[in-house]
Amino acid sequence: MRIAILDGYNLMHRARFGLKGDNNIIFNFFRALRPLVAEIKPDKIYLVLEGVPVHRQALDPEYKANRQIEQGTAKWDEMVEFRRQKRIILDLIGNLPITLAKHPNLECDDTIASLVNIHSNDDCVVVSTDTDFIQLLDQSRVKLYNPVKKDYIPAAQYDYVLWKSLRGDKTDNIPSVAGMTDKAAEKLLLSADKLADFLSEGDNRAAFERNVGLVRLKIAPLEEIEIVNPAPNLDTLRGKLTEFRFFSMVNDTAWNNYSKSFEQIYG
Repeated sequence: MRIAILDGYNLMHRARFGLKGDNNIIFNFFRALRPLVAEIKPDKIYLVLEGVPVHRQALDPEYKANRQIEQGTAKWDEMVEFRRQKRIILDLIGNLPITLAKHPNLECDDTIASLVNIHSNDDCVVVSTDTDFIQLLDQSRVKLYNPVKKDYIPAAQYDYVLWKSLRGDKTDNIPSVAGMTDKAAEKLLLSADKLADFLSEGDNRAAFERNVGLVRLKIAPLEEIEIVNPAPNLDTLRGKLTEFRFFSMVNDTAWNNYSKSFEQIYG
């Protein structure tokens, strides 16, 4: 089987930057789904949602603290509108043959890694702009598709978890170890002796090991993942999208193409 695993919130946030107007995130999200399905041609699709990063917050209370938004600001209002449209997307997605997956105490990235592990005998395509999934690409059966670049991302030529643990990640508020740069981290990973010497200096090892715990994706068993199986009804979805006046998506020609893209998943 060929499994498509969609990074749900990543795709929804990307939908904020497409066509503008009323309910634009909903429109952009559903419009972007069809070409993804046409490209990957999956037998099954998961849309994966966020849980609470309990184990990472325990390792570092400042993890992702930089993402907090002040109430009453323009950014806050933007996120309120985003969350409104996100709820509608999640309500409508059940009309497509797409399975929702979420672990209450793990991030979306961890749940995606868990699904890749669960589908160990299948070809898996992860769809996201998040480079953290590069750490999954040591398996030839796993691919990472960037929906913005519209291309597959190659595997790293070094241990990605160790590299990012040295380098840190400003997006997630993970500090680098001793000011490590991209190139310096790559060079350090080429020599086990140099890496050992570096980690023996000062607090480098403690900082590095903390970062490994933050960066490495955590695998959970299937029984811990909340799964919501769909009850596909494209006619209902078309009716809802028509109510939103998304006429370029629901006219006869466009909808016929949309429906055909999902035929393989219906079986």
